[in-house]
Amino acid sequence: MTKNIGKSEEKNLVNHLNNKKFSVLDYKHKEIISKSFNNISEDSIIKASSIPGNLKPDLKILISNKTNLYSLKTGSGNSIHQEPLDNFIKFSKKLNKSSEKIIDTIKFFIWTDGTTDGTGEIHKRMDKKTLRSKYPEKLSLIKNFFFNNKIILIERILLKNTNYLIFKKKNGKYLVKNRDFILNKFKKYNEGKYGLGPITFQTWNPALKGQTKKPRNVVQFKWGKIEKDLE
Repeated sequence: MTKNIGKSEEKNLVNHLNNKKFSVLDYKHKEIISKSFNNISEDSIIKASSIPGNLKPDLKILISNKTNLYSLKTGSGNSIHQEPLDNFIKFSKKLNKSSEKIIDTIKFFIWTDGTTDGTGEIHKRMDKKTLRSKYPEKLSLIKNFFFNNKIILIERILLKNTNYLIFKKKNGKYLVKNRDFILNKFKKYNEGKYGLGPITFQTWNPALKGQTKKPRNVVQFKWGKIEKDLE
């Protein structure tokens, strides 16, 4: 989910909910409220607002004296998180078993050109499948590092210190899961390709042909079957 798409969906959701009575909501938006609040009446007034910042909850909903915080994801390409490489590196340096070798390996997988700073020649840039098959030892380093820090990573890229995850399906309906459901699900997952179960890790823009419209130094996480896994 790109930043612009995400903010657009966030704004639309807030507009559909804010200052509305529960009784006037359509069934899709009633689902969000009924799955995250107890003792709702038809006359309950909903207050909803966006929360600025990339690593904070996307929105909050207030009903009576109860407030819930939400992370909103959509079905757009199943991308669940993007952030600048430098920010992710600063975060990674603080994680358990972090090392210079681990940090360089993360940079190596994001730049994709055989370097840790993006200075490699264009023809040396690799897609993610080539990276994985050509450098299994580096992949193993990332996998083990992410697996050892799985829960704190899921908190950053998916939950963002919220009470609930909302996923908007392609048909416009919403799946609403509380944080305990998500965390327990990931505690049970095996390593997967990158140590995070079904979530994959890659560069947002490999620019294999030298494209320059989008920055290359952006980390991206995807959850390929998020809708199926959450249902």
